[in-house]
Amino acid sequence: MDLSLGSCNNIEESNTGSSRCIEKEYMFDKVVTPSDVGKLNRLVIPKQHAEKYFPLDSSSNEKGLLLNFEDRNGKSWRFRYSYWNSSQSYVMTK
Repeated sequence: MDLSLGSCNNIEESNTGSSRCIEKEYMFDKVVTPSDVGKLNRLVIPKQHAEKYFPLDSSSNEKGLLLNFEDRNGKSWRFRYSYWNSSQSYVMTK
């Protein structure tokens, strides 16, 4: 799995017919493990990548951040990104 942020993809604006360019930055590769696709329904983000690309405010009592991603086919995906104290892991859940 590759995670990219934001190569240039041309996106067509439906209301204007014009296109715009969204720049994406390569972030990291993630090999999906059996525990990532198991019954916990979560994707573990390696600590070094989590802290670099998705820093959390440790003073906040919020239950993580809602993040929106778009796959290569243009499908939108929404995940909750949070830190699980019980396993000391950064995770994305649906």
